[in-house]
Amino acid sequence: MERMHFVVHLPEEGLWGIGIRAFEIGSGYLRAGVLERSARPLLVRLTQRTRMTSHLAVLHGADVLYLLKQTTAEPARPFITAVGIRLPAHLTAVGRAILAALPASQARAILSGSSGLVIRTNTGPRHMSELRAILQEDRKRGYSIESNSTTEGVSCIAAAVFDHEGRPIASVGVSYHRDVAPAGVERIARHVQETGDELTSRIRGKPPGAPQG
Repeated sequence: MERMHFVVHLPEEGLWGIGIRAFEIGSGYLRAGVLERSARPLLVRLTQRTRMTSHLAVLHGADVLYLLKQTTAEPARPFITAVGIRLPAHLTAVGRAILAALPASQARAILSGSSGLVIRTNTGPRHMSELRAILQEDRKRGYSIESNSTTEGVSCIAAAVFDHEGRPIASVGVSYHRDVAPAGVERIARHVQETGDELTSRIRGKPPGAPQG
């Protein structure tokens, strides 16, 4: 069953859970919590490595829904993000990471319904043309980054997580209050991408373009 991806091993818990193939025969996969349970130890490690708050998020319509949040041990100013919170996907790095990995037509359909895009601060795309340019850069870079779009003084870096057909089903990211030098951003991004890749592997997913099997 593991080879057929109907079950997945959760090494930290010593348990087995429903695998990604179960998605094809029912909608219980996400409800069973395997995505969250697979991601939780990876977010703990990501936060330890970056010393920053980490998240797991999924698209919920045109919004992004936060499923998990891992905070640092040191006291820090709170973020607007919390488990169960929804924010406009186009304003967040976790949302843009998913949108950038979708076909352009699908991303456009998800965000259709108004001629302009809502903003929370004075930063962020106001029109689809601006967002398309941002997503194009995110695709080239391999991860998404945003600053001040949801909260003044807060930045986020995120990377997509893919299912067994190479579709983006979630994203992982880190948020931080302080400015970070370019070299630091690249280091954080590397940890975020590695976490996204490992979560993809844990749920028996595959990045776009990867061979079947």
